[in-house]
Amino acid sequence: MNDNININKLVAKLLLGAATTEEQRQLDSLLAESPELKSKIDKMLDNQGFVERYRQFASIDMRKAKRRFFAIHESRRKPLFGQQADLWLKRIASVAAVAILSFASWHLVKEAHSIEKPQIDQETIAAMEKLEKSGINEATLLIRGTKATNVKSAIAAAEVMSNGEKAAEEVQATDSPAATLVTHHDKEFWMVLDDGTHVHLNYNSTLTYPLHFNGKERRVSLEGEAYFFVAKDNRHPFVVSTPYGDIRDYGTEFCVNTKTQQGNTSVVLVKGKVGVIPNKGAETILHPGEKAELTGNHWTTVSKVDVEPYVAWNTGQFFFDGCTLEELTTVISRWYNVEVNFESDDIKMMRFTGALNKYDTILPTIHAIKEVTGIDITLSNGIMTIKDNE
Repeated sequence: MNDNININKLVAKLLLGAATTEEQRQLDSLLAESPELKSKIDKMLDNQGFVERYRQFASIDMRKAKRRFFAIHESRRKPLFGQQADLWLKRIASVAAVAILSFASWHLVKEAHSIEKPQIDQETIAAMEKLEKSGINEATLLIRGTKATNVKSAIAAAEVMSNGEKAAEEVQATDSPAATLVTHHDKEFWMVLDDGTHVHLNYNSTLTYPLHFNGKERRVSLEGEAYFFVAKDNRHPFVVSTPYGDIRDYGTEFCVNTKTQQGNTSVVLVKGKVGVIPNKGAETILHPGEKAELTGNHWTTVSKVDVEPYVAWNTGQFFFDGCTLEELTTVISRWYNVEVNFESDDIKMMRFTGALNKYDTILPTIHAIKEVTGIDITLSNGIMTIKDNE
């Protein structure tokens, strides 16, 4: 008899309160070899409601089997005596035991079902740490319409609450987002969803999500820009809903931006595979290095792109490729909350290519731009003045 069957039988006895000391020892020995499975079973046992439902199931199953057995033979008017009755009752008990064991096995498999956590590279981990130290890793959190004062503590508390059966039922019953996360012009935020998916929310962005994924799919909604490292779960697709269409994940690392231009959502696939589905159109599959433009029409534009600029912002950099100085300073001014004053319109059209560390203060950023362009930039009273270096 294999270990899976042993575990199922032993757990079934444990749930019924019928496990002997030796059986308890055998179960402990088997679970010692699988900490993850032990954690799942411990959660089952800690859920008093489940244990009671299980015991009720076992009791009802046996009673139904006995009633059915005697009802059949009463209708046939064939009384049973002695060994014949004992034999049939043993068969009934055997069938009932199989049913009860199946019930335990089903819940055990359900509880043991796990998903594949996303692989986060070291560069991204280092960027997370730097973001945290910079004080930029902040957001506003609304849980069921109430603003949380300490976002990190509120998210942790919400995750604990979402593990409870009541919270899961509430999310499913209301069929609406249980939390809304909002970043502002000079902030970003990293968070981990209920399934282990990592989300990096860029500035001026909003993510709505359930505290607990409880259904056929894992759906979140985005307005703004976010980078996703999605946990793989073949049973429950991960879907990002935007105003202009959905992005369906197939085990992926990708970036979504709903604000590249009015009425448009862009999706850049870095790794894996996603499907993009416009509000009025069929699904289009993307491959790594491809960018899709979603609109409210029946079509999706797909093109090859360099993914580096999209990876760069996720790892703590502003990446510019041949942009004008005016475009560059628009990003810088919004991020650092400063005004920009050009003393010459000609300077605005100067081209810039390079990466800037956005978790630095503004002074190293200004110095880097001056070194590359050779222009003069000064900062005083929140105003960045740009002029020719005479």
